[in-house]
Amino acid sequence: MVRPIDFDFNEQTAKDNHFQNQPDGEDNRSVNEKAMEEFEICVEELRAEGVEVIILDEIHAQSRIKTPDAVFCNNWFSTHNTGLMLTYPLATQNRREEVKKTEIVRDLFEKNGFAVIDVVKVVDNITEGEYLESTGSMVIDHLNATVYAALSARTNEKVLQKFLEATDGQYTELVTFDTLSSHGQPFYHTNVMMSIGAQFAVLCAEAIVEKDRQRVIDKLNSTGREVILITLDQAETYFCGNILQLKSRETGNFIIAMSESCLRGFTKEQRDQLRAFGKVVSFPVSKTIEFIGGGSARCMLGEIFLPRPNASRRYSHDLRVFPLPELPEQQ
Repeated sequence: MVRPIDFDFNEQTAKDNHFQNQPDGEDNRSVNEKAMEEFEICVEELRAEGVEVIILDEIHAQSRIKTPDAVFCNNWFSTHNTGLMLTYPLATQNRREEVKKTEIVRDLFEKNGFAVIDVVKVVDNITEGEYLESTGSMVIDHLNATVYAALSARTNEKVLQKFLEATDGQYTELVTFDTLSSHGQPFYHTNVMMSIGAQFAVLCAEAIVEKDRQRVIDKLNSTGREVILITLDQAETYFCGNILQLKSRETGNFIIAMSESCLRGFTKEQRDQLRAFGKVVSFPVSKTIEFIGGGSARCMLGEIFLPRPNASRRYSHDLRVFPLPELPEQQ
């Protein structure tokens, strides 16, 4: 996670992120202080559940340009159980400043016992319109080596192919589709309308255009997961698609991170469904980080799948080693 010391309304990303809202009469300092308070509580709640949280503080290093969205760290890098760390071509200039912290983040991983075998750019040079914003743009089914991606100005199909090449066959299937929000535009990121856990998936099928909708639903159903369908209002108003299943390193139990507004947005039946797959931990980010930044709990979490040579196998960051319910034979 990245401490939001620069947090503010990001004018550059607001052009296609309709989830962002201008702060109501508050100055930058006040907004930032509230974001920091929300962030610290999130970290405390995760650690209380035994989730290991590594925090990046050195966000100002190597740049004088502010990075107001740095708290949403899942958008510029990804890590993989092969020891690979990838960096991505982001759509806005001030978000590209975050990628300049690559070596700092690599050092942070290694200091915490993770093995970074290689760091690779998905593309060497950013071309106008050819963007891919990591696990914001992609929702990855690690158990089935499948990548789901809602195409948008920030999620380019050509760069998705480059991601598959960069991971050298680790992911074997790409499921792309078009979406339409209530604003008449594509969803800016896939992970605000879709989430995949080890045993479940949350999907805003209403957001997928009719020609693609059933194909995506059928694909998720074929994995043996319980598919929880949410409405367009649940996705747009409450961020119910922006959740992430995590594993406690201390207990081995699953937890599901989401915002407080997201928890309120789910129906009782849906909350009960989710609680069957892990303890719900709700982040108090709805008033500042979520409302102003236009991203929620999942966006704040950069997953670490890197190998950890000295860790026990039980707590490996490869989901495949965890005890799971029976799934179809191909998995």
